[in-house]
Amino acid sequence: MPRFAIKSVVILIAFLAGCGGGGTKDYGPIENYADLYNGVSQYLTGQVICAACSDYQSGDVIPDEGDSNAYYPALVYSLSLEGRASKPELAVAAEMAAREITLIDSFSESGIISSLDDPTKLSEVYIGIAGLLKAYEAVRKPEYLEAIRKYFTIFAPMIDDSSSPLKMESLMSINIPWYGPATIFGGLAGFFLQYPLSIPKAEDRGSISGTGIAILSKLDDLVYDPARKNYRYMTDSEDFLYLYSSVCAVQGLLRAHLVTQEPGYLDQARAVMESMENLFDSESGGYLAAEYDSRYFAAYEELGQTRYFQKYIPLSGANYLTYTDLLLYQITGEEIYLTRAARILDFIQAKLYVNGQAHHHLLNGSLETGEYCAGCNFQLLYNIYLYDRLKKGGKVL
Repeated sequence: MPRFAIKSVVILIAFLAGCGGGGTKDYGPIENYADLYNGVSQYLTGQVICAACSDYQSGDVIPDEGDSNAYYPALVYSLSLEGRASKPELAVAAEMAAREITLIDSFSESGIISSLDDPTKLSEVYIGIAGLLKAYEAVRKPEYLEAIRKYFTIFAPMIDDSSSPLKMESLMSINIPWYGPATIFGGLAGFFLQYPLSIPKAEDRGSISGTGIAILSKLDDLVYDPARKNYRYMTDSEDFLYLYSSVCAVQGLLRAHLVTQEPGYLDQARAVMESMENLFDSESGGYLAAEYDSRYFAAYEELGQTRYFQKYIPLSGANYLTYTDLLLYQITGEEIYLTRAARILDFIQAKLYVNGQAHHHLLNGSLETGEYCAGCNFQLLYNIYLYDRLKKGGKVL
């Protein structure tokens, strides 16, 4: 990938302000994929996060992978910007935001190393920043902004501090659960670059977004394959096409494009997404998590990803891909990306959804119902919300 000069984030402040809060226009109820949205929503509010639900306690959702506190607040606070969030929804979203702050404070005091033995909690604080950023866009509470800045202070030394024991270059060679280190750092780049989009007038936006751009540059050096237009699972891994690492990196590239207005980031994002089309499984209508090819099965086994020996199509991967297509549609206005997002939502509705639950994955064409992730279902709701708003003239960012 060509090197891009880091431009000042002061560029087009008014434009960035328009990308941040999503506006306050009321677009009405969800009309696109309404049955899927309502079914999933009713199950979650009635069986998972209700006051009497055993799977929910003070902002903590039990049957998830640490991601509920990212996507439920993102959805509810987006609705609140339209004046459409109910008091019970806002109360739960606020509890999740408060939990994220508590987790950030704990990490700030004890450090990441002391939390490495609890990957779910680590995942929760890592991804929960997405919900907290949206919460701040909506309500502008000072304690939210303080926690957001503290979050970036925790993670920035991995990239820009040579004395940190947790350096990105070292971690990129370690098989970090669940999706590998390239996925994690691709997502982290997106979070750092979301900061100036959510808070365009912040005085520290340049340094924080600069760290995001530095992560993308390191990913380029360590795991990007310019021939296949793919971000590998980790340093020195086989170059099988891998959905999670590539799509998360693309989300970072797209934010870098919005922040700097450099066209090269968008060009790179488009190319990687075209490469991901090779993961489409025409038989099922979904996208594989990793390239289904016997040449890579030994690599999957070494990584402990035995599901990739089979045609493994997870809900989480479908969600990440949907969001990226929606973001590309907002930026480019090209219908192909909206069409692809709809194709994924059609797949989820037809193959993964049963009685209020979008199940974890499809394996060799068969639905596996033994696992349920509430966070992925919240993420699905957020994607449907965004799809509906894009169809009505709204924005993702």
